[in-house]
Amino acid sequence: MARRRSWSRLKEQVWSMIEEDRLIGYLDPGIEEVLGKLNRIPLIATTSSCIGRITIIDGVRPWDRRDSLIVYKTHTRPMPSEVHRVLSRPFRNLWIKATGPILHLRTPSIQCASWTLEVFRPHGFKHSGIISLDQARGYTVELMSGVDVTAPIRLDGRDIVEPGRVQEILDRVMDYIEDARRGLAEAAERLEASPGPCGP
Repeated sequence: MARRRSWSRLKEQVWSMIEEDRLIGYLDPGIEEVLGKLNRIPLIATTSSCIGRITIIDGVRPWDRRDSLIVYKTHTRPMPSEVHRVLSRPFRNLWIKATGPILHLRTPSIQCASWTLEVFRPHGFKHSGIISLDQARGYTVELMSGVDVTAPIRLDGRDIVEPGRVQEILDRVMDYIEDARRGLAEAAERLEASPGPCGP
């Protein structure tokens, strides 16, 4: 019974955080409907989410946060004027980094965790998995899109991609992210319609 009460409290906290993030503009555009579908399922509570984004990073090693700086970030299709502004600055090493949607959710049921993965993997989330087996706090599932692009566009002060073609690359990468977002929405809809062991 105590565990059931703590799960109810967690579900309430999640809804409260989503509403607060929405009000202050912190919620990624387009993610609210997906979070609503998932959190309406009795044995699922989302804990963090990203709808997918494009960044441009200045640094020798863009994967090392101590050695790099995000100089541009967007969850929507990059505007040519914004890209031109970044490319016109004297950054020595620029990388495009794009990732598709990533969500973390918690469930008190290992069967629900497994079913969630079974539903999401055919929709482009093949790199997903159970990342925590803490029974007291619930099993944590990471739902990770297969979209993950890292590419250099400037090295040691020299453009290795013509500035005019950078927008073309960003548009293509954004197409991939939008495909992944559609997969996310389809999987969330399928799980809501067929919650299996995640249901009541």
